[in-house]
Amino acid sequence: MEEGSVYVCGNVTWETSLIKNKRGKAETVLWTPHRLEGAPKGWKVVTGSSSFHCFVLTTNGEAYGFGRNGAGQIGVGKYNAAVHVPQKAKVGSADDPVIDAACGKAHSLFLLKSGAVFGCGVNGYGQLGTGSTSERCHTPVKCKIPGDKKCRAVAAGLDFSLVLTEDGEVYSFGCGEYGKLGIGTDGAHNTSGSSIKMGFHPFPTPRKILGLEDVRLIAAGNHHGLAATRTRVFAWGYGAYGRLGLGSTKNKDVFRPEMCECSGWVAMGKRLTEDKCLFKKLAAGKESSLAVLSERMTTYAWGKVKAAQPEADMYPKILQDLQGWDIRSISLGAGFIMVAADTSVIAWGAGTEGSLGFGDPPKFPKSSAQARKVEPLEGLTALSISAGANHTVMVLKETEDSKSILDALNTHTPVNISDADVGNDEDDFFETDGRKRKGLEEGADEEEDAASRSVVDDLAICACVVFLNFWNSLF
Repeated sequence: MEEGSVYVCGNVTWETSLIKNKRGKAETVLWTPHRLEGAPKGWKVVTGSSSFHCFVLTTNGEAYGFGRNGAGQIGVGKYNAAVHVPQKAKVGSADDPVIDAACGKAHSLFLLKSGAVFGCGVNGYGQLGTGSTSERCHTPVKCKIPGDKKCRAVAAGLDFSLVLTEDGEVYSFGCGEYGKLGIGTDGAHNTSGSSIKMGFHPFPTPRKILGLEDVRLIAAGNHHGLAATRTRVFAWGYGAYGRLGLGSTKNKDVFRPEMCECSGWVAMGKRLTEDKCLFKKLAAGKESSLAVLSERMTTYAWGKVKAAQPEADMYPKILQDLQGWDIRSISLGAGFIMVAADTSVIAWGAGTEGSLGFGDPPKFPKSSAQARKVEPLEGLTALSISAGANHTVMVLKETEDSKSILDALNTHTPVNISDADVGNDEDDFFETDGRKRKGLEEGADEEEDAASRSVVDDLAICACVVFLNFWNSLF
């Protein structure tokens, strides 16, 4: 495996990023990719569309984490507001190294070479798969996969988890809201005896998702899941904006896997046969999904792929922006897409806090409705890229030819701070498991709620101004 240095862009004030009552305080936003000082060289980086923490996977099988850690999701054996300088998670060994990882909003999963899966972080819905619930766990614990089956892939949504076993079965555990566990129920129940107040039973014991056999790839968005067999893609969970790819008549929640509506996977004008595995990569984000075909460099996407598009794509469509690119790594964040292809990094979507890495505003755009190259990285090979809630992390290959380009990039020097420096208010650093934000699209973060209120406030002010002008005209 090739390895390189770790770079990050976006909001790196992990302990307060997107927390409503902490906004307005000094935050560090990196508008271009910066080399993360103190990070080890790695072959892969991992974060998630709902995540505020990241991992660097090294070639010797270690996982180094940084970011928010109020629930212990970094797995370093302690709770604190955030880990800024990457620290080694307490999981894996020389004989059984870490080969992959996945990040939810406040929990993490680790896949070991032996096929065992470990998890840490918040566990109120059982998203660590231990068979029981607990508030949180700062040291990785083993997931109890039925039959002690060996796993070959892991995926984490906002508050649920998926694992793929070596025999092609998919198991899920955690919160079942929207049907995102794919087991036929969401676990909804009334939590109040005197009024209607809905809650969701936890599912801490991994359950097999029926109807999925010989699965090759899995992915988890905030509130939906994907699985690819040799020739088909299946989806389940939260159905708004077409992220499940089931067609215009099924823009609703789906409690069991259904096959994405695609008349046939076509690569560069050629319909692919079913004598081989069609899919190279599978990804799920907050409001969209995509599949990269194994031949002829073609990518299909569905859902709210571009923020500016008038309507969501209700079924898989060829993503023309990426036609012909040799995609090495691709990731869906919270409203934006990052792609490592050839010797370029391509990005588009909502990157209001530097997550796209285009450059300092107003000279460079914060967001982009169309795919465009991240110019500071042009000519570089990104070995791995991963998009988060409002940040992006990547591994850049170091060669003699790339030295001058890498030298022109800035360096971010993080400093770990004590809990006392941020008030030690743990509830600000992770979502309390029993508290669901109703009225917000798919349990969105407080920042989206604040933005909605801001729009309402602006409309109210405009109405008042109109009324006053009308009133004054009467006199």
